[in-house]
Amino acid sequence: MGRLTKPAKVRLAVLAIIILPVALLAILASELASSTSAQLSVLAGNGTSGTSAAGIPAPLSQLATPMGITMDRHGNLYIADSGNNRIEELAAKTHHQFGIAMLAQHLYTVAGDGHAGDMGLTGPATRAMLNFPTGVAVDQAGDLFIAGAATPIILEVPNHSGMQFGEPMQSGHIYPVAGRLSEGYQGDGITATDARLQGPVGIATDAKGNLYIADSGNNCVQEVAATTHTQYGIRMREGYIYTLLGPMPPPGSAKADSTSPEPLYSGSMSFPVAVAVDSQGDLFVAELYGNKIVEVPSHGGTQFGQAMLPATPYQIAGGGRSSITSTGEPALGVGLGAPVSLATDPEGNLYIASYNTSEILELIRETHKQNAVEMGAGDIYTLAGPGDQGIATIDGTATPLRLSHPVGVATATGATILISDYYTNCIFALDEEPTRPATTS
Repeated sequence: MGRLTKPAKVRLAVLAIIILPVALLAILASELASSTSAQLSVLAGNGTSGTSAAGIPAPLSQLATPMGITMDRHGNLYIADSGNNRIEELAAKTHHQFGIAMLAQHLYTVAGDGHAGDMGLTGPATRAMLNFPTGVAVDQAGDLFIAGAATPIILEVPNHSGMQFGEPMQSGHIYPVAGRLSEGYQGDGITATDARLQGPVGIATDAKGNLYIADSGNNCVQEVAATTHTQYGIRMREGYIYTLLGPMPPPGSAKADSTSPEPLYSGSMSFPVAVAVDSQGDLFVAELYGNKIVEVPSHGGTQFGQAMLPATPYQIAGGGRSSITSTGEPALGVGLGAPVSLATDPEGNLYIASYNTSEILELIRETHKQNAVEMGAGDIYTLAGPGDQGIATIDGTATPLRLSHPVGVATATGATILISDYYTNCIFALDEEPTRPATTS
């Protein structure tokens, strides 16, 4: 067997290192089955790994190891169909997008031709080759962004033609917006497409169109500025990339020059895999190996039970352990079982997909009542776990599918939480938000 490349190592880290032994997962599922109360429905995928033709009703479709998910402001859902090397869209209503006529509640490929590779990084998005896409994000204009742990490039499929990140773009085509095919750690305050990334797993956008990258292999978080502006005390130029969180470059390196702004946090991060930005511009990062969540608030004030200064990193959940302890108590006192995805709601609460414990967690921003339960600021609650299931139709038969290893979480209108599940090859919707203590280990 040949030597693994660094992107391959990053991919293996995402897919294998975080896996909990099957026997332990079975014990957790057994313990939670009697106490579960979450009601899940299946939005897409029938539970069997495979490839579907475009335009199939979403509940009858087949996905292959779906990972990142996101929803746009019109309710369309985007899925990183990783094993199929494609990005799928579940249309909320009948409409026309990316040059494709779509029917409501049907599934369509909007990027990727199904072949793994790095070719065709310009031209029509559905003819491009993707390489195990892991993260998706969509901005307020409906522009789609794609990250893949095996490819050190962030791609965009613009919703409308025009100038973006300083470059002309055509709707429905695909363009690199950060990174290049040669991996590494280079570029802070330079044109984003001249920078080097390493195994970027997760991405997010904010309300102003800025793009945030969990540059996992480099243990840092990057931002690509959508416009020229000042943020976190850094003067940013349109289309340029900036390191926000992560280690300082070593003396003498190509990146350590006098023009590089100092990162907000010059300590070490431990394999950041997910980023999210709320409506206030607060940035959240999930560190896989550190089993913790870090926030960089955009403004000062009290959040999650902590007094915070703007543009200053704070740990808001996790304690470095690899498994959940009892909660309904402060999130800083718990362990997180491999946090792999983040999402926020309009109230600023944070949702976490915990891969190893097969749970969806909610971290409370401000004290409030939810389903008659008093939920305290900074406390953490389990919304769904491995005992919870939805019903899928397989060969015309209603078949229960259990939540097992969630790798993506997103929020929709109302109280709906969306979940991509790696092992069941489907997308769940959690329409209610039951609360129960998290697993005791």
